[in-house]
Amino acid sequence: MARGFTTASSQKVEVASASLPTALPVTIAMWVYLPATPAATEAMFQFGLDTDNFCEVQWRTDDKLRIRYKDAGNNRAADSSVLSTPAWYHIAAAYGDDLGDNATLYVNGSVDGIATPLVSPSGMDTFAIGDRPAYSTAAPLTGRVADAGLWTALLDTSEVTALQTAAPNRVDTANLVGYWPLRDGNDNDLVGGLHMTATNAPTVEADAYKINRDGGEFGGAPDPRWQTSGVQPAGAEGWRW
Repeated sequence: MARGFTTASSQKVEVASASLPTALPVTIAMWVYLPATPAATEAMFQFGLDTDNFCEVQWRTDDKLRIRYKDAGNNRAADSSVLSTPAWYHIAAAYGDDLGDNATLYVNGSVDGIATPLVSPSGMDTFAIGDRPAYSTAAPLTGRVADAGLWTALLDTSEVTALQTAAPNRVDTANLVGYWPLRDGNDNDLVGGLHMTATNAPTVEADAYKINRDGGEFGGAPDPRWQTSGVQPAGAEGWRW
């Protein structure tokens, strides 16, 4: 299952807490289903404080993702390659500090955008999925999200790749701050108690997820047989929804 968001309904889930990391580095990763080209820029997620201190990934009208981060004096961004829709993607964004680390966007485990460094947002206290509450203009998402994680470290390529076949709570657990499966209408954090609150009733979507041998999960294309019947079809053993 996954959380479903619709732009017209301005749906989101978010947590505001002093227990969130207030500075970089951070890595944020999640599975995202993108149904179509958006009519306007949409925010997949935002981690921030205000219009001068935030990190986010956008889904844009040119069918590209944009990794962006900003402080009071600097604004850095980079775009991905063109993505096909409708499709599920594993997205990870690793934001470095102002000591020379880049902000790196990964799509399905591969680097697909690098924003130059020397940006150091601070004071972040809100993590939102499906919109960007710390910015002056809302940009609600149409899509689905599952298995979101937040780390106080720059995950490397091997760790990001591992997230395609393992849940966030199986990768760099020493630096994992929060893990939100976003299934069954439950927006709770399984790691640090940073439970999210839903706004405008995002839906629960019956998408299939493959269970890996180690117990981790990764997103897969929805199986319409499950969505119509709610019964596990023959040959679909090892999937959950």
